[in-house]
Amino acid sequence: MKRTWALVAAVLAAAAPLARGTQITLPVYLEDNHAGSFYWLAQHLDLEEPCTLLHFDAHSDASAIFDSDVIRARLRRVDSTAERARILADWRKQGAVQCFNWIEPLLPAPIADVIWIPREHLDPEAAKKLADNAADLLDSQLEAAPRAAGKFRPRLHVTGRDALDAAIPTGRAIVATIDLDYFADIPPNECAEAFERVWSSVTELRDLRAITIAISRPFLHSDEQADQLVQMALRAALSLPTATIQFEPFQMVANDQSTRAKELRKQGLDVPSFDLVKASPALRALLLRAGDRIAVLDESARYQQLLHDWR
Repeated sequence: MKRTWALVAAVLAAAAPLARGTQITLPVYLEDNHAGSFYWLAQHLDLEEPCTLLHFDAHSDASAIFDSDVIRARLRRVDSTAERARILADWRKQGAVQCFNWIEPLLPAPIADVIWIPREHLDPEAAKKLADNAADLLDSQLEAAPRAAGKFRPRLHVTGRDALDAAIPTGRAIVATIDLDYFADIPPNECAEAFERVWSSVTELRDLRAITIAISRPFLHSDEQADQLVQMALRAALSLPTATIQFEPFQMVANDQSTRAKELRKQGLDVPSFDLVKASPALRALLLRAGDRIAVLDESARYQQLLHDWR
């Protein structure tokens, strides 16, 4: 009965939009693909309330979607949150929004501006170069398909994590998204401290509204590295008493057209994804201890069977 009510609460929380002044918990959402952040945020954020996105990622994810005004309009032209959920589920199956272009259709609302943090430190020249390259991607479709909101270049900022505090605007809601490939090339003996610096930078923010985390297995070096980083992310989330944690290890976004996926297919290789069935003993123990604090809504029966088998 306890697990049943916990699952009901998780479903209700998953359907409820995040609204200023009413939030008493911090949602943390984790899945394999960063496109999942689009599908989750589009369902949960107030689409008309401006927020700042803190984007911790080795990649800008700034590619534009051709005629993305269609996506913006369709997200708003719904009669209910249930209808929006159905639309997003269909888009996920089609791969309509992908890991490299998921941010652009959320601009200029609800995301009013983006602060991209690709690593710990960036000198001003490197930051400007990265910002210019990302802006070129964001605005690359304007000539062929002008968007109603015009250019997004002024909405994009790049900084190192060590200079983040000075870059964050005041008085605006904050959404943070962490791609675990941010840590891919950090030596293993330094990774825990690096993760803690990022996590502290995010969770100490007063106006933090939500955190999404992408595993991004194709951009990590091994299943073992992915397993260790997932453990770090889940431990960090569990350390927050007010966190409501949704982990979707079985959710996928169809038709991966990322450059990395194309490279792997060209080599005759499969595109890797995080496989919970191969979880290490340490990750299994962590999930078993967490119990009902971690909600898995997609294929929940399959997840419960895994926990049963591990016990």
